[in-house]
Amino acid sequence: MRKELSIAAVLVLAATAAHASAAMDKCVEDTTALGARDPKTQCKCFVEALSDEDAAAYAEIDGWDEANEAMKEAGAECFPELN
Repeated sequence: MRKELSIAAVLVLAATAAHASAAMDKCVEDTTALGARDPKTQCKCFVEALSDEDAAAYAEIDGWDEANEAMKEAGAECFPELN
């Protein structure tokens, strides 16, 4: 039983890290193109402000018009110069 729980925990952590990494990559690419002053640092702020579910969703959106409220709030906080 413990082994199964440990394996499940590792899989959840790996999925979480993958979502955060994909969201971070997309954020840096998108905000660099928009002229953010420090994309890597600001994207770290942005991704950390999102839930795992929202980070996964952000990595899949095609445009800011598809962003949900959590993404928009994190964007406003972490990228004030882009608002």
